[in-house]
Amino acid sequence: MLILQDLLSTLIRASDSSWKGQLNEDKLKGKLRSLENQLYTCTQ
Repeated sequence: MLILQDLLSTLIRASDSSWKGQLNEDKLKGKLRSLENQLYTCTQ
């Protein structure tokens, strides 16, 4: 039972880390799109 509790705890931490990583990636992609649009506008 203790092993299962440890595995569950590890899984929860990994899931949380993955979710936060995905959120950060989405934010970075949004910022990149914004910068690309600004660059496009400036070069017109």
